[in-house]
This record gives sequence, structure tokens and C-alpha cells, in this order.
Amino acid sequence: MKRSDLLSGLFLIGFGLFIIREASAMKYSYVHGPGPGFLPFWIGVLLVALALILATMSAFYFYSEKERKANRADWWKAIRVAGTWVAFLFMIALADKIGFILSFVIFTVFLVSAVDRRSLSTGITVALAIAFGFYLIFVYAFGLRLPVGPWGF
Repeated sequence: MKRSDLLSGLFLIGFGLFIIREASAMKYSYVHGPGPGFLPFWIGVLLVALALILATMSAFYFYSEKERKANRADWWKAIRVAGTWVAFLFMIALADKIGFILSFVIFTVFLVSAVDRRSLSTGITVALAIAFGFYLIFVYAFGLRLPVGPWGF
């Protein structure tokens, strides 16, 4: 049994149940289509189903000694993953203060430069290209409003 898969599965089951509970407080459907609770509800259901599969498989599958040695934790990878999540949380927190586009650019530059270990110029280029694409798709094509900062973007 791989304990990390089992613990991840159990955590994701709890998180999925939390999403389902929160989505249940929202309107599931309107007269003309799905409401704001529709997508989160089904994402929560899918998350619980997949997490159940992960937890069940990890509980009933036993690894050989060779597989256990090959699957040992690489702490540097774990730190990079944790850093990505922390940066994502900062991006969400900053989106209302400095605008979605600018916070997304900062987040993407961090991902490309620090996590993926590419040059800063590559990070800036990728970030600007993706942010421009987001702006075109969501603002112009879909007509949605993204959070804007004091600079108007």
C-alpha cells in the first residue's frame, strides 16, 4: 500500500464533499439553464468518485520493495509543488487588488522562471502571451469581466 496515495485520496474525498456541500447552497438551475451551483456540484461529485478510486486502489494494491524504493519522495519536487500552490493562492488574493491580468502575469512568470527553471525573459514572454490570450478569450469573445486593478487591466 502506498500511504501517500491513500492519504491523498482521503483528503480529496473530504475536499470533494466540502465542494458538494457548498454547491448545494447555490441555485442548481435557472429557467434558461444551469445555475451557479451546477458546475461546482458536478466537479465535487467527480472529485469524490476519482478520489474513491485512488484511495481504494492504494489500499488494496501492495508494492514490491523495488517499487517502494523507486517511489520514494523527492523532497525538491514536493517543495516545487507546494510553491506552486502558494503562488496560486497569492495570485487569487492579488487579483482583486492589482487586477487579474497583472496577478496572472506575475504567477506565470514565477511558474516558468522559478518552478520550471527557464530564463526570466522566457517567463515574461510566456506570461504576456498567455495573459493576452486570456484577455482575448474571456473579455472579447465571452464578454466576461475580469477583476481589474487600479491601472484598468
